[in-house]
Amino acid sequence: DPVLAVTSPADGTTETEGVSISFAATATDAEDGDLSASISWTSNLDGILGTGGSLALTTLSVGTHAITVAVADGLGATDSQPLSLTIVPNSAPVLSITAPADGASTFEGVLVTLAATASDTEDGDLSSSISWTSDLDGALGTGGSLDLASLSVGTHAITANVSDSLGSTDLQQISLTVAPNSPPVVTLTSPANGASETEGVSIAFAASASDAEDGDLTAAITWTSDLDGALGTGGALALTSLSLGTHTITAEVSDSLGATTSEPLTLTIVPNADPVLAITSPADGATQTEGVSVAFAATATDAEDGDLSASISWTSDLDGALGTGGSLALTTLSVGTHTITVAVIDSLGATDSQPLTLTIAPNADPVLAVTSPADGTTQTLALKNT
Repeated sequence: DPVLAVTSPADGTTETEGVSISFAATATDAEDGDLSASISWTSNLDGILGTGGSLALTTLSVGTHAITVAVADGLGATDSQPLSLTIVPNSAPVLSITAPADGASTFEGVLVTLAATASDTEDGDLSSSISWTSDLDGALGTGGSLDLASLSVGTHAITANVSDSLGSTDLQQISLTVAPNSPPVVTLTSPANGASETEGVSIAFAASASDAEDGDLTAAITWTSDLDGALGTGGALALTSLSLGTHTITAEVSDSLGATTSEPLTLTIVPNADPVLAITSPADGATQTEGVSVAFAATATDAEDGDLSASISWTSDLDGALGTGGSLALTTLSVGTHTITVAVIDSLGATDSQPLTLTIAPNADPVLAVTSPADGTTQTLALKNT
């Protein structure tokens, strides 16, 4: 008789549905030699499985198979071996979505993390094989975690799907609503739109900004001028250096998701008017006697600052600074011809000055004339007794 030896699978083995099972045996015969190619494999559940010294099968039915391995030689002598093989159902993978929560909401452009785990009795951890899709955006990516900032506005049905190596699948679905990003709101409070200011005056710029998603964005406001370019950042600025002309000033802010709002205003910067100085006393070219009180008087007005008379300065090229104010009375001027400079400056640096000449003449000594008695005259004094 031929001699049959089964080497795989072991009798009583259990395998999972769909797994490739290796069947191997050898058969020899004293007359015919190697008969391995003639070995037949039969299952009581699935019938004839195949012929030969080795088979690889993935299609065996679930259940316990009585496998008969048989061979016959050329003269009809046979040998057979039974083996038991149990095929158990393939366990489907188990998938769980951990983020975001079903029914969650977010804003357009916000980073959303999709997270899930998947495991399988036969294959172990399958999290890296999870595929994600959206009914609005299609395929999103693969893996246990995805970070997405590009989901479309709308309500998405997000599906996580995983398959094990034997084709069993699990899928889970959540709903995620992506709302449009609300742009920030900018409110200008100063200066008033269309205002005019004088060159060099400190101008207060003030605004506030808020955003539905980010909250207070006032500190992020940027200010620009179409004439002077970037002016500064923040809710408040004080500027004195704006160029002459009509500026279009823009206050702009962007939120963390890229939405931008800007508010314009026009502001005209006009030249600073010079102060106007008028000297009323003394007259230009006047002459006064040394030691006599000289009255100095003048007025000064300014379009922006009003009455500047108190700020008038008086200076002599001979005596230096004489004093300040709309009027002075001086008795100490040096003898000689003075060039008096009368000047005033406004709060923005504009000036006006007027010169005048004043001559201080020496004080002449008094002239004394004695008319009687004549110098050297002798007189007799008569005394009268009483």
